[in-house]
Amino acid sequence: MAIAATDDDETIVKQILNHRTINLKRKNSHDFLVQFIDGSDCWLAYKDIKNNEALDKYLETLDSKSEVRKLFS
Repeated sequence: MAIAATDDDETIVKQILNHRTINLKRKNSHDFLVQFIDGSDCWLAYKDIKNNEALDKYLETLDSKSEVRKLFS
């Protein structure tokens, strides 16, 4: 079960839908669109989702030549 921290609450993550990048060379400049088990979604910074199984699964879906995938591998 994947959990993400959002402020003081923890919510179960269903999947990651997308990402956006400010600076390709820095992990901390990536945000991920997270969908929660209750159907809600929001953008979370990498630092808030970095140890989440859903992130690993999402990164696996990216092209192996993707700069984002390379950065997080």
